[in-house]
Amino acid sequence: MVHQVLLVEGIADVAFYSSFYRESVARSIEVMTPRRAGACVDSKTNAIHVLPTLLPQLDDASINNLGIVVDADYRDEHGLGFADTLGKIREKVFAHGYSAERRLQEGGFLFEHPDGLPPFGAWIMPDNRSDGMLEDFLQKSVAENQKALHHHASSIVEGLREPLFKPIHLAKAEVATWLSWQKMPGARVESTVGEHLINLASPECRAFDSWLREVFPR
Repeated sequence: MVHQVLLVEGIADVAFYSSFYRESVARSIEVMTPRRAGACVDSKTNAIHVLPTLLPQLDDASINNLGIVVDADYRDEHGLGFADTLGKIREKVFAHGYSAERRLQEGGFLFEHPDGLPPFGAWIMPDNRSDGMLEDFLQKSVAENQKALHHHASSIVEGLREPLFKPIHLAKAEVATWLSWQKMPGARVESTVGEHLINLASPECRAFDSWLREVFPR
């Protein structure tokens, strides 16, 4: 049985990315957290940290295909940002013999191995260029029939005089508010796929879909 592993930051990410690949590429991929791979706690840092545990499993085909999705976060808030996140991933995969990454035309990265091991894939949310996170990706992919509601929710959040959350969490607050106004109030992020709240034909979703197909071929 082909064992394909997508490494993510935590349990909430498992639910979203599992929903996305089932709806999009419709193939069997194990979405794995750092704890599942042996880390003490789930986090972005540990997702990158456990790569040296998973990469050798490509050598003996215990894992057939491997990719990672993490948020870029923001450099000024101890979250590395896009450039430093990519740098941390490079350190781990280069140490295992992979060569410089190839940026796919539509987005995402593939690292090739000179010995013919399967390419290793990396996607850094939201767009492999910018600082940010999954919620920024979602906001660019809002379905047409949700745009008015999403815009209203965002306006309410942006109009708060003294929000308790940090400015870097604006997108999280906007998405949470938008989801709290759905048919099932307080819907979780994974519902954006199953309830068709985002448009899987948007440029952002098509790019992510294309990367998944490159990393996890049939």
